[in-house]
Amino acid sequence: YPAGRLTHTEKICNDWMRYEEEIPAIEWRLTDTTTTVLGYRCQGAECDFRGRRWTAFFAEEIPLTDGPWKLHGLPGLIMKATDEKGEYTFECIGLRDKADRPITIYKVPYNDVDRKTYYDTKHRYEVNPYAYFEATTGGHITVRDENGNIMLDSYDPIELPFDYIELDWHK
Repeated sequence: YPAGRLTHTEKICNDWMRYEEEIPAIEWRLTDTTTTVLGYRCQGAECDFRGRRWTAFFAEEIPLTDGPWKLHGLPGLIMKATDEKGEYTFECIGLRDKADRPITIYKVPYNDVDRKTYYDTKHRYEVNPYAYFEATTGGHITVRDENGNIMLDSYDPIELPFDYIELDWHK
């Protein structure tokens, strides 16, 4: 949404973020591998996309060029996709011919940013949420332990135990 574009929205702390981008082109390489997902025979394909190598399986029997997340462009619906390290996996668990409700975009005051700024902001918040809150709202947070003592290390940045699905944002 809109046609030919992708819109990502997410709330980070108190801020609603939104970025748009052209639907990205993905160069797939078909493989000889096959698997079955939900009873559909699926053919394998691989690609390198935004810092990760993906293996996907698509069902030509379902003639949609879509898939999970931003993965698309194969001659059938992508039913399963996994990155090379196994950190991210998508697998179709059911199909419906119509949605229970329409997809909606909330009517809130968005901060319109580009993709890199979105990831920079998300990372700043996740490695130090208290400092991010104070910097963006002017509020103050005091963190105390169970005995009521102020925990001075609460504002220390933390190392995230994961990386984002798109790795190219921090280049």
